[in-house]
Amino acid sequence: MTMFTPERGRALWRSLVDNAAGLIVDAYVLYPTSPARAQSLIVLAQEELGKSEWVFDACWEGWKSGSGEPVNVPRLRDHGRSHIEKFATAHEASEIVRFFWTVPPDENFGETVALSDGEVRDLYRRFARAADADKQRGFYVDLQDDGTLSVPKSIDRPRLADEIVIAAQLCLQVMHCDALLADVDRDCMPDMVETLSLVRPISESRRPPWGTR
Repeated sequence: MTMFTPERGRALWRSLVDNAAGLIVDAYVLYPTSPARAQSLIVLAQEELGKSEWVFDACWEGWKSGSGEPVNVPRLRDHGRSHIEKFATAHEASEIVRFFWTVPPDENFGETVALSDGEVRDLYRRFARAADADKQRGFYVDLQDDGTLSVPKSIDRPRLADEIVIAAQLCLQVMHCDALLADVDRDCMPDMVETLSLVRPISESRRPPWGTR
C-alpha cells in the first residue's frame, strides 16, 4: 500500500524512525561483544531511515496543512523491498554528518570532479551494495569462492563505533527536520520526544578525532 492519508503516513513515518532508533540502541549495546551483528543492525537502521525519507517527502506538506487528502509515495511502491535503494537514500541524507566525521578541517581537496546526478546516485548505490554485503556477513556463516569461511565473529569493524554515532546523528537530523519544517522551535515534534531521548545520548557519546568544528 503506497497511497494513504497524511495521518496514516505520519504513523508510518513515526514507526520507521522509532524502529531505526531502537536498532541503533541495540547496536550500541551489542558493539563491545558482537561488533559484526552490531554492524548489521546499523545497516538495517539506516535502511529504515531511508524509507522514512520517502514517506516524509511525500507527506510533510499534508502534515503542515492538516489536509486529509491521500498522498502517493511512489518510491515506496517502486523500491520498498530494495535494501540498496533504502540505504542509498539514507547515505545521501547523512552526507553532511559524514563530512564532519570523515574529512579533517585542514583537508586539502586538490582537484575536484563534477559528477552528474546519475553518477552521484550510482555512487550511493555502490556504498549501499557494500553495506548490504556487510550486513549479511554480520549475520551469516558463509563459504567464499576461494574456499575460506566468512564467520561473523571474525569480522573486524574498526570504524563501527563512529558509524553507530553517525546513524544516531542521522536519526536526530530526521527528527530535527520534521520540527523545522513544521515551524516548531524545538528539537523534535511532541510525538517524537521518546524516540529522540533514545538516540541523543548515543549521538553525543563520541566526537571525530579532530573534535568539533
